[in-house]
Parts: sequence; C-alpha cells; structure tokens
Amino acid sequence: MAFDDLVRSSHSAHPRVRLAVIEGTSISQVEALRSGRLDFCIIRATGAGTPFLSTKVLMREHMLMALPKSHPLAKSLKIRLAELSQDKFVLFAPAGPAPMHAMLVSACREVGFAPNFELEVQHQPSAVGPVASGDAVAMLPASLAAVRHRDGIFKRLVGNGSEMTFDALAAWSPTNENPSQEQLLATLPDHRTSAMGAE
Repeated sequence: MAFDDLVRSSHSAHPRVRLAVIEGTSISQVEALRSGRLDFCIIRATGAGTPFLSTKVLMREHMLMALPKSHPLAKSLKIRLAELSQDKFVLFAPAGPAPMHAMLVSACREVGFAPNFELEVQHQPSAVGPVASGDAVAMLPASLAAVRHRDGIFKRLVGNGSEMTFDALAAWSPTNENPSQEQLLATLPDHRTSAMGAE
C-alpha cells in the first residue's frame, strides 16, 4: 500500500479525523514516536531494536539497481552485482536507512568487492539525481522505479543480491492513548510484495 492510498483509505473511513503529515527519516520518526510527538509513522527500518514500538509490515519490496542511462549495462535486461565493482555507489547518511547500507555492503563483499562510496544522501528518492547525472549507481526499493528520470534507469539483479528485499513498516506506540490511532490502525491492510518495476 502506497502512502497516498493509506491516507485516502483512512480519510474515507474516518473523514472527521485530521491527519498532519510530517516527513522525516526512519530514525527521526522513531524518536518522535518515543517522545510522543508522533502517533503513527511509516518507516523503512530503524537500524536498532525498538522494543517500545508495535509494527506491521505494509509492503515488502525487491531491491533494484539504479543506473545512469549512459552506463554500459543500461541496455542489459538484468545485471550481476559483480559487474558494478568499478562503479561509485550512493551512500545513505548515518541518519538514513542504515540496514539498506549494510545489506548492500554485505552483498558486494560476497561477490568479491567493497563498494566505493563517494556520494552521500539522506533520503532514498534523493539518490535518483546523482544516478541520473552519471555520477554513481544506487540500490533502491522497487517502488522508486516509479520516479521516472530521463537519464536514469532501474535494473533487476540476478545471482547474488537478487533476493534482497526491504520492508515498509507501519509503527506506533502501544501505550499511545490517542483514540484516532486505533481508527487508523483498523485501515491498515495485510502486507503485499511489490512488483519489480525495472526496465
């Protein structure tokens, strides 16, 4: 379920409940839940244990490689991670999705190389720009393939790394006493696996 679908279904079921949407990294949102500044959030992962939270998987996404259209592998239907050993990779900042960073590093090491990180972004959509400019490649969730850019392209991995997935989680504090939270939680769907929208 996309974020806009969740907002739409919640508003349809409970039109008198006002939603205030605040953007942030997964880590900052978890901290806001902990402090009571947020009632509910959608996170990728926290990179740390969150025993005070309740979570539910909304969507499990396959990971794709984003390449510049000028890349030598841009016309390949599928690529192997080892073929990118000489490329620069986009690095997610410490406040960003740390588990995704660890997943990529582990997969690269398994095929014999350490990724060369020279560009840093905090949010996943921000990685598309450096990729499209020809400066780097990036591993991103399949849903971002919908962020079309004339100079960027998404490719499926085969072999090592092809099994990588990343979860989008709904998260909330079970001790939150806001009555609207229970209404929102009732609109959450069972999780689904994303289509792999590569070119």
